[in-house]
Amino acid sequence: MKIEYLLFDLDNTIYPKSSGLSIEIAHRMTAFVAKHLGIPSESAKKLRRQYRDSFGTTLQGLVSKTGFNNPERFFTEVHPENVENYIKRDPGLKSMLSEIRISKSILTNSPCEHAERVLNYLGIKNCFEHIFDIRFNNLKGKPAFELYEKVLSVIGKKPENVLFIDDIEMYLRPFKKMG
Repeated sequence: MKIEYLLFDLDNTIYPKSSGLSIEIAHRMTAFVAKHLGIPSESAKKLRRQYRDSFGTTLQGLVSKTGFNNPERFFTEVHPENVENYIKRDPGLKSMLSEIRISKSILTNSPCEHAERVLNYLGIKNCFEHIFDIRFNNLKGKPAFELYEKVLSVIGKKPENVLFIDDIEMYLRPFKKMG
Protein backbone atom coordinates (compact mmCIF):
# COMPACT_ATOMS: atom_id res chain seq x y z
CA MET A 1 0.00 0.00 0.00
CA LYS A 2 1.43 3.31 -1.09
CA ILE A 3 -0.07 6.51 0.33
CA GLU A 4 -0.42 9.03 -2.50
CA TYR A 5 -2.97 11.41 -1.03
CA LEU A 6 -4.19 12.68 2.34
CA LEU A 7 -7.78 13.57 3.20
CA PHE A 8 -8.16 15.52 6.43
CA ASP A 9 -11.28 16.15 8.41
CA LEU A 10 -11.47 19.76 9.62
CA ASP A 11 -13.11 20.10 13.02
CA ASN A 12 -11.16 18.49 15.89
CA THR A 13 -8.57 17.23 13.40
CA ILE A 14 -6.89 20.29 11.87
CA TYR A 15 -7.28 22.05 15.20
CA PRO A 16 -7.58 20.39 18.64
CA LYS A 17 -10.87 19.54 20.28
CA SER A 18 -9.66 21.47 23.32
CA SER A 19 -10.04 24.73 21.35
CA GLY A 20 -13.72 24.86 22.23
CA LEU A 21 -14.85 25.61 18.67
CA SER A 22 -16.53 22.25 18.15
CA ILE A 23 -18.21 22.58 21.55
CA GLU A 24 -19.58 25.97 20.48
CA ILE A 25 -20.82 24.46 17.22
CA ALA A 26 -22.51 21.63 19.15
CA HIS A 27 -24.21 24.14 21.49
CA ARG A 28 -25.41 26.19 18.53
CA MET A 29 -26.64 23.07 16.76
CA THR A 30 -28.60 21.99 19.83
CA ALA A 31 -30.11 25.48 20.15
CA PHE A 32 -31.04 25.41 16.46
CA VAL A 33 -32.78 22.04 16.76
CA ALA A 34 -34.60 23.15 19.92
CA LYS A 35 -35.80 26.37 18.29
CA HIS A 36 -36.73 24.75 14.99
CA LEU A 37 -38.72 21.94 16.60
CA GLY A 38 -39.95 23.88 19.63
CA ILE A 39 -38.53 21.37 22.12
CA PRO A 40 -36.45 21.73 25.29
CA SER A 41 -32.68 21.92 24.96
CA GLU A 42 -32.04 18.52 26.58
CA SER A 43 -34.45 16.82 24.16
CA ALA A 44 -32.84 18.66 21.26
CA LYS A 45 -29.39 17.49 22.36
CA LYS A 46 -30.50 13.84 22.39
CA LEU A 47 -32.30 14.19 19.07
CA ARG A 48 -29.31 15.91 17.46
CA ARG A 49 -27.10 12.98 18.45
CA GLN A 50 -29.67 10.47 17.20
CA TYR A 51 -29.80 12.28 13.87
CA ARG A 52 -26.00 12.29 13.61
CA ASP A 53 -25.80 8.58 14.44
CA SER A 54 -28.64 7.62 12.07
CA PHE A 55 -28.05 10.02 9.18
CA GLY A 56 -24.39 11.04 9.53
CA THR A 57 -25.25 14.67 10.24
CA THR A 58 -27.79 16.58 12.28
CA LEU A 59 -28.73 18.52 9.16
CA GLN A 60 -29.52 15.37 7.18
CA GLY A 61 -31.68 14.17 10.06
CA LEU A 62 -33.59 17.46 10.10
CA VAL A 63 -34.10 17.27 6.34
CA SER A 64 -35.14 13.61 6.36
CA LYS A 65 -37.29 13.57 9.48
CA THR A 66 -38.78 17.06 9.71
CA GLY A 67 -38.78 18.31 6.13
CA PHE A 68 -36.37 21.13 7.02
CA ASN A 69 -35.41 22.91 3.82
CA ASN A 70 -33.18 25.87 4.71
CA PRO A 71 -29.65 24.52 5.09
CA GLU A 72 -28.12 27.95 4.54
CA ARG A 73 -29.85 29.26 7.67
CA PHE A 74 -28.59 26.22 9.55
CA PHE A 75 -25.00 26.83 8.38
CA THR A 76 -25.13 30.51 9.33
CA GLU A 77 -26.58 29.94 12.78
CA VAL A 78 -24.45 26.93 13.69
CA HIS A 79 -20.94 27.96 12.53
CA PRO A 80 -19.47 31.00 14.31
CA GLU A 81 -17.63 33.57 12.25
CA ASN A 82 -15.18 34.46 15.01
CA VAL A 83 -13.06 31.31 14.90
CA GLU A 84 -10.13 33.32 16.27
CA ASN A 85 -11.92 33.41 19.64
CA TYR A 86 -11.57 29.63 19.88
CA ILE A 87 -8.55 28.43 17.94
CA LYS A 88 -4.95 29.27 18.74
CA ARG A 89 -2.55 29.50 15.86
CA ASP A 90 0.13 26.84 15.79
CA PRO A 91 3.24 28.32 14.18
CA GLY A 92 4.53 24.86 13.26
CA LEU A 93 1.37 23.64 11.55
CA LYS A 94 1.98 25.23 8.16
CA SER A 95 5.58 24.07 7.97
CA MET A 96 4.58 20.55 9.07
CA LEU A 97 1.87 20.34 6.40
CA SER A 98 4.22 21.82 3.77
CA GLU A 99 6.84 19.18 4.55
CA ILE A 100 4.37 16.43 3.64
CA ARG A 101 5.14 16.15 -0.06
CA ILE A 102 1.89 14.54 -1.17
CA SER A 103 -1.35 16.25 -2.10
CA LYS A 104 -3.90 16.99 0.59
CA SER A 105 -7.55 18.01 0.77
CA ILE A 106 -10.14 18.73 3.43
CA LEU A 107 -13.25 16.53 3.71
CA THR A 108 -15.72 18.07 6.15
CA ASN A 109 -19.39 17.94 7.07
CA SER A 110 -19.17 21.69 7.64
CA PRO A 111 -19.92 24.27 4.95
CA CYS A 112 -17.04 25.57 2.85
CA GLU A 113 -17.17 29.05 4.36
CA HIS A 114 -16.53 27.62 7.84
CA ALA A 115 -13.62 25.54 6.54
CA GLU A 116 -12.18 28.56 4.74
CA ARG A 117 -12.45 30.73 7.87
CA VAL A 118 -10.57 28.14 9.91
CA LEU A 119 -7.93 27.43 7.27
CA ASN A 120 -7.38 31.12 6.50
CA TYR A 121 -7.08 32.00 10.17
CA LEU A 122 -4.52 29.21 10.66
CA GLY A 123 -2.68 30.33 7.51
CA ILE A 124 -2.86 26.89 5.89
CA LYS A 125 -5.56 27.14 3.22
CA ASN A 126 -2.98 26.93 0.44
CA CYS A 127 -1.75 23.58 1.84
CA PHE A 128 -4.91 21.92 0.50
CA GLU A 129 -6.00 21.29 -3.08
CA HIS A 130 -9.72 21.02 -2.36
CA ILE A 131 -12.28 21.60 0.34
CA PHE A 132 -14.96 18.94 0.00
CA ASP A 133 -17.75 20.34 2.16
CA ILE A 134 -21.30 19.27 3.02
CA ARG A 135 -22.66 20.83 -0.18
CA PHE A 136 -20.27 18.82 -2.36
CA ASN A 137 -22.52 15.75 -2.11
CA ASN A 138 -25.91 17.49 -1.97
CA LEU A 139 -25.88 17.77 1.85
CA LYS A 140 -25.14 14.06 2.30
CA GLY A 141 -21.90 14.15 4.22
CA LYS A 142 -19.79 11.59 5.96
CA PRO A 143 -20.36 8.67 6.31
CA ALA A 144 -22.33 8.47 3.03
CA PHE A 145 -20.56 5.92 0.83
CA GLU A 146 -21.26 7.90 -2.35
CA LEU A 147 -19.45 10.91 -0.87
CA TYR A 148 -16.20 8.97 -0.64
CA GLU A 149 -16.63 7.66 -4.19
CA LYS A 150 -17.22 11.18 -5.47
CA VAL A 151 -14.16 12.55 -3.65
CA LEU A 152 -11.97 9.74 -5.00
CA SER A 153 -13.22 10.49 -8.50
CA VAL A 154 -12.27 14.17 -8.21
CA ILE A 155 -8.80 13.49 -6.80
CA GLY A 156 -8.24 10.60 -9.20
CA LYS A 157 -7.02 8.13 -6.59
CA LYS A 158 -7.90 4.61 -5.47
CA PRO A 159 -9.03 4.26 -1.85
CA GLU A 160 -6.07 2.07 -0.95
CA ASN A 161 -3.74 4.95 -1.88
CA VAL A 162 -5.52 7.57 0.23
CA LEU A 163 -5.10 8.08 3.94
CA PHE A 164 -8.24 9.56 5.48
CA ILE A 165 -7.76 11.23 8.86
CA ASP A 166 -10.88 11.91 10.95
CA ASP A 167 -11.67 12.04 14.67
CA ILE A 168 -15.01 10.23 14.35
CA GLU A 169 -14.74 6.48 13.83
CA MET A 170 -18.14 6.06 12.14
CA TYR A 171 -16.91 8.39 9.37
CA LEU A 172 -13.85 6.22 8.77
CA ARG A 173 -15.64 2.86 8.48
CA PRO A 174 -17.11 3.26 4.96
CA PHE A 175 -13.80 4.51 3.63
CA LYS A 176 -12.02 1.53 5.19
CA LYS A 177 -14.52 -0.86 3.58
CA MET A 178 -13.60 0.65 0.20
CA GLY A 179 -10.05 -0.50 0.62
